[in-house]
Amino acid sequence: MDNSVPGNAQGVLTFFVYGHDAARIRGLDAGARQELLLSEIAGRLDDERLRQPVDFIEFDWDAEPHTGGCFSGSFAVGTMHVYRDALLAPWKGLRFAGTETADIWNGYFEGAVRAGEREAAALVDELAAAL
Repeated sequence: MDNSVPGNAQGVLTFFVYGHDAARIRGLDAGARQELLLSEIAGRLDDERLRQPVDFIEFDWDAEPHTGGCFSGSFAVGTMHVYRDALLAPWKGLRFAGTETADIWNGYFEGAVRAGEREAAALVDELAAAL
């Protein structure tokens, strides 16, 4: 995906490797992984310049102890439709805001920020009504 900063001429590409493919390339050394991934992206986008990036950063989510191997959790299909109202309703003064509850950018930092803003606005409204 295009992860470039708006207004900056330098492009940024982000890509993910999932499942069995991720397990397979995890066994390669860093140089071989980079070569494989850059070859794949250069071939898919038909641009050989992508084999020579300015920088290459990789992150192995499976090695991250606090994520369970993924960058974002997701509910099973239909779960949010069925349980959305219950999940977003305050419970004993506790409100739930996280990327998984976001209406937009669910699963990403942007979604977490939006969910936090949603709940902050709800708290302000609740406090204003109580005054």
